Amino acid sequence: MINLLVENGEPMLDTNSTTASNLLACVAAGKRAAAVSKTIPEKVKGSDTRITLCEAAFLLAYWQENKWGEPHGAVSKEIFQDVLLVMEQHAAQWEDEFTGLLKYEEGGLQVFSPDGQAIWGWMLERVAALGETLQWEVVDWVNRLELLVYECNAQLWDETEACYIAKSEAWVPIALPGEARKWMPLWAGFPDQDQAEEMLVKLETSLKNEAFCADFFAHPDRVLLVIDGMRQYEMHAMADSLEARCKSIVGV
Repeated sequence: MINLLVENGEPMLDTNSTTASNLLACVAAGKRAAAVSKTIPEKVKGSDTRITLCEAAFLLAYWQENKWGEPHGAVSKEIFQDVLLVMEQHAAQWEDEFTGLLKYEEGGLQVFSPDGQAIWGWMLERVAALGETLQWEVVDWVNRLELLVYECNAQLWDETEACYIAKSEAWVPIALPGEARKWMPLWAGFPDQDQAEEMLVKLETSLKNEAFCADFFAHPDRVLLVIDGMRQYEMHAMADSLEARCKSIVGV
């Protein structure tokens, strides 16, 4: 089992929780671990213990930032195979059979949330890219990602709101706390350029509202990933402004 307790004050993450917020926290932890050149704990290498989905998210983020880290080779492939297995198992339980979107538990309900689709899409993209590097068959993962992006835009994109919204199992719009989640698909690359620009305008307007800001910046891990997404769409001025504001408010 991977120890996600990173040194220097990193909080212990719940490795058994598969909520979107916990998965995103694990991605952020993986990025931080790579940034300070942490290595994957020795006990993981060759371990017989199955990893969890959260640990898979942590590893994918770590590998993305650290270019697979050290050591390269067969051991990394073994761990990667465990990542694929736990993702397959999670999809079998939570993937909607018609759309490929994933359901998440929120407040006792099962919902299709935009941040949930973003983290799953990011994980699909990562395993496809890393699988190609390792010369593994990745067509199935690519197809899953393409379906997810299409259906997320078809089902969760709201033209009026100019952002992505959450829906219940019955596909009814549902309000969930955490405004930043509505912009998370930017990080996963789901919107086209026109949609992304609409989202930017909407966010600029919304940030003039104090209540919106309090909720939006209450989730710094999400905000920092939204900022990463903005940079992918060449929205650097807004990304710089958000990053400075986020640091001044929450000290990240």
